[in-house]
Amino acid sequence: MQASKLINDVHLHLQWIDIISKVKINNLSLDQFIQAFQNNKEAFKEFPFNTSVLINLVQRMHPPKNAKESPFITFVRWNHTLNLDPTLFFEQFHSIFSHGVKNQWYETKDIAELFTRIKSQDQLFGQYFYNYSSNVNTDDLWDMFLHLSKIDAIDKVVQKHLIPTIIERTVSVNATAFQRHAKLAKNSLGEIKPDYQSHFINLAFQAVDRQQYEFPLTKPNIDNIVALPKPKNLDIVNTKSKQEFFDQFIKQINEWFNWFDQFIDIFQPIIDWLKAHNVTGSSQLLIDLLRIRDDPKMTLIEMRSIIAGTLKSLQPFKDLARLCQLFNCIIPFQILDQGSLDYRNNTVNFLTELKRFQPNNKLVIEAYKTREHSISIDDRQQVQWSLVSGNYPCNITVEFRSYGADNRYIQLFQKENVAINKYVLHGQFETQRGGQLIIIIDNQANPYPITIWYRIKSGSLSTCHLFHGIFDIYFNKYYGQSSENLGEEDLSRLLDEVFDFINKLLNGDLSLRAMTELRAVFYDKNINIRDEVKKLFISSSNEKNYKSFNMLANLVQGQKNQPIEREIEQVCEWLQVYQYYSHTNVIIQCIEKFDLLPSDNQEEKIVHLKRLSGNENCSLKDITQAYRILQECFRALTHQHLQLIKIVVECSNVIEMMKKADLYSEQGRLRFQELRDNLTTQFQLQELNNMILNSWIITYALIEPFVDKAKSLDDFVERVSQIKNLEGSSLNHIKGTLLLQVVLSIDTAVDR
Repeated sequence: MQASKLINDVHLHLQWIDIISKVKINNLSLDQFIQAFQNNKEAFKEFPFNTSVLINLVQRMHPPKNAKESPFITFVRWNHTLNLDPTLFFEQFHSIFSHGVKNQWYETKDIAELFTRIKSQDQLFGQYFYNYSSNVNTDDLWDMFLHLSKIDAIDKVVQKHLIPTIIERTVSVNATAFQRHAKLAKNSLGEIKPDYQSHFINLAFQAVDRQQYEFPLTKPNIDNIVALPKPKNLDIVNTKSKQEFFDQFIKQINEWFNWFDQFIDIFQPIIDWLKAHNVTGSSQLLIDLLRIRDDPKMTLIEMRSIIAGTLKSLQPFKDLARLCQLFNCIIPFQILDQGSLDYRNNTVNFLTELKRFQPNNKLVIEAYKTREHSISIDDRQQVQWSLVSGNYPCNITVEFRSYGADNRYIQLFQKENVAINKYVLHGQFETQRGGQLIIIIDNQANPYPITIWYRIKSGSLSTCHLFHGIFDIYFNKYYGQSSENLGEEDLSRLLDEVFDFINKLLNGDLSLRAMTELRAVFYDKNINIRDEVKKLFISSSNEKNYKSFNMLANLVQGQKNQPIEREIEQVCEWLQVYQYYSHTNVIIQCIEKFDLLPSDNQEEKIVHLKRLSGNENCSLKDITQAYRILQECFRALTHQHLQLIKIVVECSNVIEMMKKADLYSEQGRLRFQELRDNLTTQFQLQELNNMILNSWIITYALIEPFVDKAKSLDDFVERVSQIKNLEGSSLNHIKGTLLLQVVLSIDTAVDR
């Protein structure tokens, strides 16, 4: 550099920037470099060390992240040491700053120190804050806001740039982050000067569209159905109470979330039903409702907007409570059986069946240990749980944890020293929201291992088959296949007619002719008359609906109300006769198809049933008298027995094959038991074959009344009625090609 002074052309003189840009500096910190320059600055008087040189050096030799001193304080100190202007330095430093923020070189408190230093210069602060906010997430931005508030550093310039960005980013965060930010603000309030606290709260919500924080408008019918206290608007105005403000704010947010959760549980099935009938906009609405439950990125404002849209879609429906009750979606959770021991039967048969059909449902709890086991439960399920022990009694806790905003635990059963080694423990509940069924076995006091077997039977919550059948009749009558782009008003008008028909049905004012199309519903669906009537009996008019709603809710849960109970029994009697009426032909067909009565049987009842012609002018309330013979003949048969007869006729080839195998004679029963035991052992580790075998075993018991001749019609009915524990899932075992395959294989085995 001294040699360059001899060159007359000043443009050819070497500059510091020329040297340092071409020289690699090793084993020397920038602090040491500047100190060396200061020690020899007299030699460099004619070669000024300017801001651009320092910027270049900082870019190459930036202070380490773990330095004791804030890097920005260090930069100011260096500028003072070198007689440079810190403001000029920071005007050129912003690109390095942006890179440093992106790579997390700086702590929040250090950046806050920089912001405090440059906040008097609007343009410079704006540039730095833009670089900062563009490279951090909303959580970091919120932390910066809280830190600047704590050090009382938010003046007009900071507020101008910070608050709009905070508001824009906060509105777009998901609901969980929104809650977290509110809690952080509450926890930070104690570190903010008392005189500044109200201002801090005002800043947090400044320029917010307050309408977005107003709870959606609901009508009284919605409030009654949701049955939770209606949340208030989020209070972003009353800031005088300071600490209490955030307590209240967080509490209100949680109330919003809980109300939204319950609203979705109740009305999602209704929106799904609207979608199934092509109501305009319902498909997207259903997607959005599911997003509220499943998408963690959903914001509070988005949730509010979707709920408001759903409320608007439901508005045309006048009998909304009645509709929800028919869909069985009003009660979020109810325990049907808390847990009780079955003293009528011991564990042997149950355990044998469980080991055969569900061999993997086993828990081994070591001595002096406790074990917890979870089973996933889907949405809208009725769940039956059973526990049995192979050796010892034990301490049992059964809980259900629902998914949702509160993840609440519901204790279903808790008792010590339960004798499940002698008796089966059963419980039952219904839930709208899915979750985890948790079984906790405490064996800490037992010096021996214990083996627990469990059975979980779950099925979709029942809805009203008669309502859906009646609605479909009317829907097809008016719209048929051309049902695109229907409006909510269209379905609302249709529901008015449907409910009018139901009211007449419950009053017995319909003729059999008017019920002709409904006959197929009674025949095709496995209808439990009493359950159906309870659901239909919610109301026969809007006025009756509101008066009887609570009484009927009690009826559903097993509590008695004599006047309503008598009305229900009367309607059940009418519809039970009509159900027999709908199945008379298939019962006769079954008897004839499988030749179940002696050939010389000329029973008067059979002749009467064959000649039974429907008096279509007969009203429903007169059906008991007009068709008394149906009650006399079939009183012992339940809806499940009628469904069994129908399925047996449809699957007649199964009956014929089982007859051919001759497994119901005295010798045949022995062969069946031997074959069952051998195949159980053979298929123990073969899941598919074991499933087929189980279907065959169940079917063997179900179809016995249809294989051998009965003495009379009454004898046939009596034999069918003796079949117990009939369920839809049991009946399905008779159907399907898998069963036919096993019957064929059994047939072959028997022939051998």
